[in-house]
Amino acid sequence: MGFQDKKKILLAYFSGTGGTKRIVETFENQLLKNRHSVLSYPIEGSFASTMKTEQTRIVESIDLLILFFAVHAFNAPLPVKNWIKTLPHVNNIDASVISVSGGGESSFNKVSRGESIKALEKKGFRVFYETMMIMPSNWVIPTPDHIAIRLIRCLPKKAETITDDILSGKTKRTKTNPVARFIASGISHLEQKGTKKFGKGLRILDTCTQCLWCVKHCPMGNISFGDEGITFGEKCIICFRCIYGCPSSSIHATRANFMVLKQGYDPDQLEKRMDQVELLPLEVCAKGFLWKAVKSYLSD
Repeated sequence: MGFQDKKKILLAYFSGTGGTKRIVETFENQLLKNRHSVLSYPIEGSFASTMKTEQTRIVESIDLLILFFAVHAFNAPLPVKNWIKTLPHVNNIDASVISVSGGGESSFNKVSRGESIKALEKKGFRVFYETMMIMPSNWVIPTPDHIAIRLIRCLPKKAETITDDILSGKTKRTKTNPVARFIASGISHLEQKGTKKFGKGLRILDTCTQCLWCVKHCPMGNISFGDEGITFGEKCIICFRCIYGCPSSSIHATRANFMVLKQGYDPDQLEKRMDQVELLPLEVCAKGFLWKAVKSYLSD
């Protein structure tokens, strides 16, 4: 089986702060070089209900689905889960699932794709390929610049390799540890409760210009503007889009603030900052167990 003659490929993705979107854009460029018809399809929290008819038409016409998402508490983010539920039942359409993390393919991160793959298979998709890609971390522990820029620069080569695998019909499925699945399931459950508290704990600073960027770009429609100004609901998924994307840096997390990177998260600024900077050897900047999987990924 191969996809050299395939005509329509759907790249469906959820990207909170832009890392996954960068990956999808790289894949799109690679697939277009191979003269495939490619549609990039951003998954947002409100998309499924407002565009279900068009969504069904698109999905039923494709030859291959590639689903991308950043790992959220060792699982797919809620918008992805909701989107899969709204998909029509199809007749054995081929699919691949690519998860994205800052730490690589650990035992727990492997679990992140399992639920989505099962859900897609119940809808009639034949998931034959899955893998993990790494982007700079956007929470808790920042990826050092000398590692982060390498992750950005290696995207074209990684996309080329994975694209070749998928288009040639290579089968790649991951076995997961039962203990890791159990622990990841518990963490995912706890995260669903914690997101509400985190979202309700967001506050607007005096520097806010009321540009309403956050209201317009929240993927869950969780931010509103009214008589009380900008307010936050209970549908937050801790994607950090509002915090890092706010033009005036006016959104502050009063709960679990340790998760937010003080320097923010902006791949474009990273590239500007590291332009013409001589990089430290990988052995120097990626020392220790924490960066073991990332170092292996970059060395491959």
